[in-house]
Amino acid sequence: MADAQESNYFGTFLETVQARENEPDQGSAPIELIRLVEQQGPIKALDLQAALHLDLIAFSNAVQAMKDAHLVELTGQAGDEKVELTEQGHRLAELQTAIS
Repeated sequence: MADAQESNYFGTFLETVQARENEPDQGSAPIELIRLVEQQGPIKALDLQAALHLDLIAFSNAVQAMKDAHLVELTGQAGDEKVELTEQGHRLAELQTAIS
């Protein structure tokens, strides 16, 4: 019986690890956010969250960090906001493109 339990725990652990490997690195989310908005232009916040594959908290943190750095701004009404790059955000995106 103990072997069956241990194997079940290992299976759960393995599923969790594999799921995390498929998730984007949340540390790179702000950079990826800038890249996507540069490519697609102003984008609905919900569409951007889906494209980044981030949960709401991680997405909110990434957007807030970029807002605090004056790289993006939110426009539109609550629930239908769009994320747009500021002039500084466009310059950063151009720099990212130049070095990659």
